[in-house]
Amino acid sequence: PLILLLITLTVFTSGCETKTANQTWGEKKINLTLIEVSDNTTTDHYEWEGTKYYYIDGYLLNKNPFDALDVQLKATFFDVEGNVFAVNETPYLEAKSIPENGNSYFYFEVADPDMKIVNYNVEVLSAKAQYGY
Repeated sequence: PLILLLITLTVFTSGCETKTANQTWGEKKINLTLIEVSDNTTTDHYEWEGTKYYYIDGYLLNKNPFDALDVQLKATFFDVEGNVFAVNETPYLEAKSIPENGNSYFYFEVADPDMKIVNYNVEVLSAKAQYGY
C-alpha cells in the first residue's frame, strides 16, 4: 500500500496532465493564440498568364513552450466594403510542424481578376502538441 501511495503521489505531482480528451498521459495542450502571424507579412496583386492574383506572404511564429505539429491555416480575403471575397484553407506552409519559439513560412493566393481584394485575415485553425515531456 505504501508503494502504491508513493507512485500515485509522484504521478499527481509530476506536472503531467492525467486527464485529457483521449485519456493519454502527459499530453500537452497547444495554445493557438501563441501561434502568431508575423508583423512583416506582405500582400499584393500580380498577374500571371493573363490572370490577376492576390497573395499573402509571411511567417508563423510559434510562441508555445513546445513544438506545434500539423498546423492548419485559413485565409479570408475581403473587398473594400468588408464583404468576404474568398476563403483559402490550402496554403503553402514550409513546415507543418513549427518548433518551440520557431517559425514557418506560409503563402496564400487567390484569383482576383478585378482586383477587388483590399484586406485579409489569417487564422490558425488547429495544431497539435507533442506528447510526453
